[in-house]
Amino acid sequence: MPPFPSIYWKANSLGTKRALSPELSRRKLAVSKWPTRTLFLDEIGIFRCRCSLKLLRVLQEQEFERLGSGRTHRINVRVIAATHRDLAEMVKRNEFRSDLYYRLNVFPVMLPPLRERRQDIGLLVSHFVEMFGRKMGKRITCIPNETLSALIAYPWPATSGNFKT
Repeated sequence: MPPFPSIYWKANSLGTKRALSPELSRRKLAVSKWPTRTLFLDEIGIFRCRCSLKLLRVLQEQEFERLGSGRTHRINVRVIAATHRDLAEMVKRNEFRSDLYYRLNVFPVMLPPLRERRQDIGLLVSHFVEMFGRKMGKRITCIPNETLSALIAYPWPATSGNFKT
């Protein structure tokens, strides 16, 4: 999946005085919804746009200004960032901002890919079956052994986020 275009990230997250599309103009400013929340940045390793400096400012100063506006908004967010890339190596190759890396790398949690944690597949299956069963108003009490065996045998080339899809 290609990275989210930086111009839309800036418009949706930091806001613009003039919208880039009618759909964006109807939305409330995403960052303004963050006052004291957790912000999850998935695949931060592909976040190579100029807006990383703006994100860094939001994280360091806990404030931002809408593009084209002089009003400063205060926020207090906890940030969780995820990636399958080696950000330390990307910093060495100047492919990722070092200051953003050090701001995000406060409490790293290294989680091996699902293909290396096959013992977790049964728990994940149970969780998602229960979650989707609740959403659909169905009670599923049993997962066939052949289904579970197929999931365990699958090579899981991507992240466990694909497990949900």
